[in-house]
Amino acid sequence: MTLNFAYWTVSICFIYLSFLLSQNRYRLLTPSIIHTSAWGITALIMIMQIKGIFMNSSIVNENAFALSSEYMCYVVISSIIGFIIAQFVTQYKVQTTEGIDVAVLDQILHRFRWIPYLCAIIGILLLIFLISVMGDIETFSHYREMALSTKKTGIMAIIQRISGHANILGTFYLMILGYRMGQEGLDLKKFVITIILCSLINMSIGGRVWILSSTLPFFVTFFLSRHFADINNIRNRADKIKILYIVISLVSIFSILGILRNDTAESQTFMDKLCYFTDGMRMTNMVLSQYPVESYDLEYGRSEFLYLWFGSPMADRFAESISHNIGLSVTVKSSLPFLYYDFGFIGGIVMWGVFCFILEYLCTQLNPSKTIVRLLLFGILSQMLFQSPIFPIFSLYTPSLEWILLIYLFRKQMFKNIVGCEKYI
Repeated sequence: MTLNFAYWTVSICFIYLSFLLSQNRYRLLTPSIIHTSAWGITALIMIMQIKGIFMNSSIVNENAFALSSEYMCYVVISSIIGFIIAQFVTQYKVQTTEGIDVAVLDQILHRFRWIPYLCAIIGILLLIFLISVMGDIETFSHYREMALSTKKTGIMAIIQRISGHANILGTFYLMILGYRMGQEGLDLKKFVITIILCSLINMSIGGRVWILSSTLPFFVTFFLSRHFADINNIRNRADKIKILYIVISLVSIFSILGILRNDTAESQTFMDKLCYFTDGMRMTNMVLSQYPVESYDLEYGRSEFLYLWFGSPMADRFAESISHNIGLSVTVKSSLPFLYYDFGFIGGIVMWGVFCFILEYLCTQLNPSKTIVRLLLFGILSQMLFQSPIFPIFSLYTPSLEWILLIYLFRKQMFKNIVGCEKYI
């Protein structure tokens, strides 16, 4: 049954994604495109992992997804229903024919050009601190585990807190840069340099998530701005080739970093390291098997939405149960366990469809090329679901939404003296 549910998930995602692409919806990367792609890829990798297709089949067996594959399938179906209702209600369309002025974007990027360098400096400081306190580092995997489990104290604790906020500002900078390059063409050199600078914080802890968290915000706004850009066919073709190079390079880096982190004697292939996308489903399966619905009290949003403020007894309970295993403790967890803690099995499936409806509705109604704040909000909301197979997305993105609120409240002060910016704030 595990494989059957995975096959159904892939098929449903493929059919719905084909429908969206046939209507040129890829021209605007809304949650429906991003969510369906992410979960389709996750289910496909799950199948390849279980059957040993281009992968080492001994890494995991079918039982590792026995419960989570069913939950995943129903959640995907619920999400698509939510997306379809939102698209029917909004009658999907691009609501403006004019983008944010290029001169204004250039001034904003120039004013906040210090943000990527701030991210880089903080990343380097974290790296120096971790190396200094770890002592002998045996493997890259050992470094990664120690980086996540080492307690930061004193000034490094302050730097760690600042790093999270700097990461958010770096994401916003990449969104504006992506929108700017979408207007007149992709500058590959500038793209690479800025991505590296903004990603050094995540690189310093030996993670691979920076590959997703840095490039996706850029491309969400890049493709958005193509609606309003005067790009000739030659330039458009050149950008497509550059994007293809970028995707191939990023997938390669993702796998290579995974191989470097492998400190076991077991032989692993290049494709094995894409199993990162299914780690969240393994963790979800552990949660579903350890805690049947009747064994705990539902938390009704405390786990998924309010975790940063009030915490989640169930999330803490599960974390405690695996605290003896450092490997499991640092393994990514998807949004599904937190959804399950809050609303149970059936309730979680229904509520996920509601969430997807709300996000799709908001993104298609935002008119993101009208103001800078709307552009940033669109960028966050549209990409949010991409990381749902591996992270609890709502608690992950809450600080970003708080920053957008602050930018909105102080927008006149932040963008003061930028010529022509009044129209876009």
